[in-house]
Amino acid sequence: MVPSTAGGLAGLLLILAPGIWYELIRQRSRPGRGDSAFVEVSRILLAGVLVSLTALILLGGFRALDPRLLADPQALLSQPGYLAAHLGLVAWTVAWFLVLTMTIPAVWLYNTPGKNAHAEIRQESQWVSYFDRIPRRDAADQGLPPPEFTYLQVRTASGVLYRGRLAGYDNGLDLDARELTLGRPHLITKPVGEPWESLEPDGWSVVIIRGNEIKDIHVLNVVPDDGPAPARRRRVPRIPAHSRLVILLALELLALGQLAALGR
Repeated sequence: MVPSTAGGLAGLLLILAPGIWYELIRQRSRPGRGDSAFVEVSRILLAGVLVSLTALILLGGFRALDPRLLADPQALLSQPGYLAAHLGLVAWTVAWFLVLTMTIPAVWLYNTPGKNAHAEIRQESQWVSYFDRIPRRDAADQGLPPPEFTYLQVRTASGVLYRGRLAGYDNGLDLDARELTLGRPHLITKPVGEPWESLEPDGWSVVIIRGNEIKDIHVLNVVPDDGPAPARRRRVPRIPAHSRLVILLALELLALGQLAALGR
């Protein structure tokens, strides 16, 4: 009873893991659709079954070339002592199964219609993207230090403008629950129809603006002024993600084929 239960649990995990991995990649390469929990769970299970079957078919084909290359599934299910006697071979087979089931969903999702070819979809607000992650990435790509601070111009729904250094912000996705904080120095405001005026002489330290009151934001990232900027490194052309994944899958299959050929 115990081996049967353990085997069933292991089989369930081997089906769920590819499905969960598929869903994680899908969320980064497909726009959100607001599906129900039932649809999401069904998609995970269906994707897990299809990906696992594809990996098993590929592994079965390579095992047909050389039975010594991978574990014998029939013996594994019918002979209680097979796992203990061939633990290394079983672990080797499971490792190849996991490698294939991790690669196949990525290759599929990044090479089928629906992929956003111009930008990666991230489950984060644009505040996080353009106040922190993207400026740091761009600076690193250009061989520059990360921005020293971020200067913002914020227009509220009522038309009032604020300018100041970014002092803090909420990183949640719900705009109604977010707040943006501008601080010194150069904390100024421009009411509708009036000139710019500084808030600092009156003792104001920060201005907190609710996310649902913001109409638009202008962003200026200021790099440290430490003399001449370092020479920009030459940007190395990168192979697109979908091409890298296809190459990776091809190398995995080639490695298995080579091992099977050597075994013969």
